[in-house]
Amino acid sequence: MGSQPRSTATVVPRTLQSRIHGFTVSQVKILQIAPALHGAKMQTTGGTYPVVVWALIEDEDDNRQVVGLSVGGKGDKALVPPDQRTFESYSQTG
Repeated sequence: MGSQPRSTATVVPRTLQSRIHGFTVSQVKILQIAPALHGAKMQTTGGTYPVVVWALIEDEDDNRQVVGLSVGGKGDKALVPPDQRTFESYSQTG
């Protein structure tokens, strides 16, 4: 049985490093990525951001979860995972 290749991601965009204080970076394996449908959103205490893709990730303890990756804010071009301190909810319309 063959195993599928896994991507490893540690994402800290340089443009966000100077603006986000206390951002926790942890290494995860991205097991699968699926495009988000039009209208998917991530609600945070800092605002609402469009979800671009859904990612099935696995942490160092082999815990798996699905997270939305969004574009951070006006002018940001990096995919940003939810920050647990500011994350509130996901929503999907369409």
